[in-house]
Amino acid sequence: MRTFLVVFTLALASLTGHAEGLSLQLHGASHHVNAKRTFNEANLGLGLRYQQSNTVSFQGGFYDNSVNKTTVYLLAQWEPLSLGSFRAGVFGGVASGYQLPVVAGGMVSYKAITLRVIPKTPKTPLTFGLEVGIPF
Repeated sequence: MRTFLVVFTLALASLTGHAEGLSLQLHGASHHVNAKRTFNEANLGLGLRYQQSNTVSFQGGFYDNSVNKTTVYLLAQWEPLSLGSFRAGVFGGVASGYQLPVVAGGMVSYKAITLRVIPKTPKTPLTFGLEVGIPF
C-alpha cells in the first residue's frame, strides 16, 4: 500500500511540477442504510487527491472497506454544481476488495469534508462514506 501511495504521489507531482492542487485524504467512516448484515463502518485509510480544475479531480489511495478487506482505489470526480463552499457531483473509478471492481456514485462536499453516496445494488445497501482532505 505504501508503495502505491509513493508511486501515485510521484506521478501526480510530475504531472503538476509541484504540490499545488494536491491534498491528503483521510478516510474515516461509512454508514449502510437498512443493512441486512453487519458491515465494518470504521473505514480508516489514506488517499491523495489532485484537483485538476474547479470541477475535475483525480484520487487514489487505500482504506479498510466495509467487508473488512483492504481496498486500493483510483477515482475521477466531476463537481459541476457549487454554491459558496458547497460542491456536488459524481465520481467513478475502480476499487479492489469487492465483488465488482467498479465504483460510482454521487458526492457533496463542504470545504475539505466530502460525503460520498454509493447507490443501493442487489448485493449492497445504500452507503454513505466520509473523508476529510488536508491540502499540501
